[in-house]
Amino acid sequence: MTATDSTPASPSADVETPAPDLSSLMLWLSQHDAEVDLELACAEHPSPSRGPRGCEVVRLPCCAADLPDYSLAELLSYGALRVNFRLDGCRSPSTTEARWAPLVSLLRAVDLGWRVQMIVDVPSGRRREIHDATGMPLLRRRLLMLPDVSTTDLPDSGLPSHERLVAALRRLVRYFDPVLAGADELPGPSLFLRAPDCAACGVCVHSCPQDALSLVATGGNGDPQPGAQSYSLLQSPSRCSGCDGEPACVQACPARTLEVVGHRAWSHLWRDGDEEVVRVATVRCARCRAPFRAEPQRGEGDAQPGREPLCPACSRRRSRPFGTALPPEALERLDPEVVRALGYEPVVRSGRSGPS
Repeated sequence: MTATDSTPASPSADVETPAPDLSSLMLWLSQHDAEVDLELACAEHPSPSRGPRGCEVVRLPCCAADLPDYSLAELLSYGALRVNFRLDGCRSPSTTEARWAPLVSLLRAVDLGWRVQMIVDVPSGRRREIHDATGMPLLRRRLLMLPDVSTTDLPDSGLPSHERLVAALRRLVRYFDPVLAGADELPGPSLFLRAPDCAACGVCVHSCPQDALSLVATGGNGDPQPGAQSYSLLQSPSRCSGCDGEPACVQACPARTLEVVGHRAWSHLWRDGDEEVVRVATVRCARCRAPFRAEPQRGEGDAQPGREPLCPACSRRRSRPFGTALPPEALERLDPEVVRALGYEPVVRSGRSGPS
């Protein structure tokens, strides 16, 4: 089932910027014997030391709202049992909550919502040690040079943001049923596209920064014109990041027919496979060699047995060899049947007419 809600959900930016480095924290988590409860405080938090015992307090190198979208999923999938965001010292608690709301909603949909909390009022308690996320302490096991308990490979820091998010989610849900109704209904970052008048030019395919689109030849059987070739425009939902709300494929479409009609469900991110956006039959114009839709067209350029197939532009040029618009005075002097054959309406002497 596909979710078509038009509200964007935690999209990844198509232009990658340097992300806060949490590799030290990730390594520290992966080397623990058991999963850890984390309490994350923003860099601007004045004093997150006091609070309940049982949580490891970590000061982030930035505000929690500025963390990349894959960071929460990676922390949960590489050793954090719970992640608690300290909003009491955050510069913008509402922004942080909104930043992580889509992913928190997804976790709730797959019965993992208890693993993330937004803490506004922190109970008073003892002072606790505050760790620096960019320089976590060595574990006692490492100090004693004992073998690491974990051989987990950390995420590849060279991967694009969206690929890291997909990899973390797949790791996180592998022990759960990925076909839960909630995950199939909840809109994710992947776009739901349609292109009703696609000409299979392939410009959108080359413009996609995530290589989420492909154009595949599907044969010519049953095409509406002789010599036509069918193509399918395919989308890989797990690779589509949404381009931060400004999809490059839509902006690049020369025919302005590619459009966003919603977002696909989160569950598409941990499923492989392609979805067909549109299937279109095309023929090559006999004059300009440009591909165009192989469908019945009105006018002299219509592809008929014994006639050369012409695209709409070349068809108009052939039907109007003297230009795109004849002077009204010339139309008045022509026979009405000739005027209609040229694509105009007959003109009476008291009025004027333009192209139909």
